[in-house]
Amino acid sequence: MVPVLLTSSQIFELLEKLNVLGDKSFQIRSTLLFEQRYPSKQYQVWVDLWPEFTSILIKQRLSEELIPIYYVFTLEEEKLKMLLENTDIMEWEHAIFRVYPIEFHEIIKEASRKFGFELMRSPFEFRLYIFNTDNLKKRYRAVPEDVIVGSLTPDMADTVTESWPALVYKEKKLALIRYLITNYQTVCLYNLKGAPVAYELQQKYGGLGMLFVKPAYRKRGLGKLITDLLLQKCADHGYPPFVLITAENEESGKLHTDVGFQKNDIIFLWSKVVPKEM
Repeated sequence: MVPVLLTSSQIFELLEKLNVLGDKSFQIRSTLLFEQRYPSKQYQVWVDLWPEFTSILIKQRLSEELIPIYYVFTLEEEKLKMLLENTDIMEWEHAIFRVYPIEFHEIIKEASRKFGFELMRSPFEFRLYIFNTDNLKKRYRAVPEDVIVGSLTPDMADTVTESWPALVYKEKKLALIRYLITNYQTVCLYNLKGAPVAYELQQKYGGLGMLFVKPAYRKRGLGKLITDLLLQKCADHGYPPFVLITAENEESGKLHTDVGFQKNDIIFLWSKVVPKEM
């Protein structure tokens, strides 16, 4: 099998083909849509065959200072394995796999071990919540008098990073968050003195994420307000609004369900490659 690197016009054809495969292909479709609008520094879409593909591997590098990120999809496990084992495509020593259905995990793990690496999965499993834009209406949610609606600015990347202490590799996360703020959709609420009190960002995989409200401003409906505003922005730009939420985060699940998102049963994972211990 000789993998095929798709052209821009072929990627549009691929999107049309993926539309008929339902929610299982939702994440890979979202990533492709996102890249068509906001091309990364490096962006390649590989398939096992064309036009009768069964497997997809996306290689994405947001900027020169960030390591490559991979997204995968398959209808036939052996064909995905062949893509993963192609050294002209993969950089295993730096590989990160984002937002893939749990059923693909063993395929990726087996391929990583073949090249002397282990696949370290996130400790969390994520559920997909999708907002049906067919039901989208211009909804009015009152903005409190003591806050002002705006967007994040790149100089606020430090503030966002500090709000998420669990994030590792701070310098790389800082570069990533600055990239997200510069290129993607965001919403930020400011108090009357101009200080940020709540925000949410569109993520590199196309979903909404990193919703944060300062403790003094919680229990006032600001999380729902921000989510409403950001999903409207995403929909206005042609992106299907969705979020990925851990099963443990019941509060976030309820918030997004109340806003109108619908929970999907597919479980998604994040993983990164680490050297195998000798």
